[in-house]
Amino acid sequence: FSPFDPTWSLEVAGAYSDYYGNLSARQFSPAIGMAFNEKSDWVSLRPTLIDVVNPVVGQKMDDTVAFDIKWSHWFDPDNFLRLNSLKVNGMVGEKILNVDLDGASVYNLADTQKGSASMGLEWRVGTHANILLLGGYEAYEDKTISDKYDSRSLFLSYSYNW
Repeated sequence: FSPFDPTWSLEVAGAYSDYYGNLSARQFSPAIGMAFNEKSDWVSLRPTLIDVVNPVVGQKMDDTVAFDIKWSHWFDPDNFLRLNSLKVNGMVGEKILNVDLDGASVYNLADTQKGSASMGLEWRVGTHANILLLGGYEAYEDKTISDKYDSRSLFLSYSYNW
């Protein structure tokens, strides 16, 4: 829910995922967001509760709980580095079989996500183009084979809007 007042938002969301082998997961993921600093900043908070219906198949994990926080800051147009915005995201807790409601993607691995952090910088190029540089880190654990691993990413994007 986003009211006519663009200084806050409220979302109630959920997902149901059904997998091969009698494995399914129910997810509840509400979110709240709010603007501050004269609308130059936005922060959103999202707890995620996931119930694995057949925990024997899902690495014997019955429930996971995680907490995401996202912060965005928009700069004045005449700042020193010519930045348009800065984005910082983080997640603590655990997620398994997660549906990322903000990124519109499904994590269908049975591995447990143990945390994440990312940071992005965006520059406006002229009146119609943007350059985004985004770096991220995600930690995972495969409890079946007792293996911990991570994913590190660096993303560069140029977009033109007409």
